[in-house]
Amino acid sequence: MSEPVAPIDWARHYAARREQQPARKLLDQMSDAELAHLYGERDLAVSLLARVRETSARLINEANARAEQAEAAIERVQETAACWEQMPSDRHVYIHEAARTLRAALTEPKEPRP
Repeated sequence: MSEPVAPIDWARHYAARREQQPARKLLDQMSDAELAHLYGERDLAVSLLARVRETSARLINEANARAEQAEAAIERVQETAACWEQMPSDRHVYIHEAARTLRAALTEPKEPRP
């Protein structure tokens, strides 16, 4: 059978898959061992979800901290460029050019790194 394309094809595809699956038992039809296995799987899923949430929160906090550090670094570079621009231009031509280059590098939009 080829890959489903249209919505009706997908509906038929999943209907056929559902028909191939064994019927589900009701809780009162399960043995104690089956019920214990089901609860064990649920407990595992709950613990995995908690780990995913903890990891996500930690990664978000780390990313926010790195963003704050980057913003502080940019601010320090801008302050340095401003100091360089205040120097007398007759003796510090290259520093003025460096300040302009720094400011341009900070203001030009860049593509994010993968």
